Amino acid sequence: MADFVFEPLMKSGGGLSGSIGQLLGVGHGRGIGLEFVIFGIACVVVAIWGISSRPLTGWKANSPTKPAPECGSGYESARFVVDLG
Repeated sequence: MADFVFEPLMKSGGGLSGSIGQLLGVGHGRGIGLEFVIFGIACVVVAIWGISSRPLTGWKANSPTKPAPECGSGYESARFVVDLG
């Protein structure tokens, strides 16, 4: 995608060389840089949406829970014996 879409747009005289090219520069390798910037912004947008989404932030409160295990079946009740000799 970078080779066929973003690289030609970011070449000197390309479609985005006058706008985004002012910020990122123009020439060889700038297309993949633009692609990284676009996908990075998309990741930030998805993360902000996930943090602010009520179904995602409240999933633990809405999930069914099991009762606490009885004594002797959990980490807290494990006993370790060390024989020093």
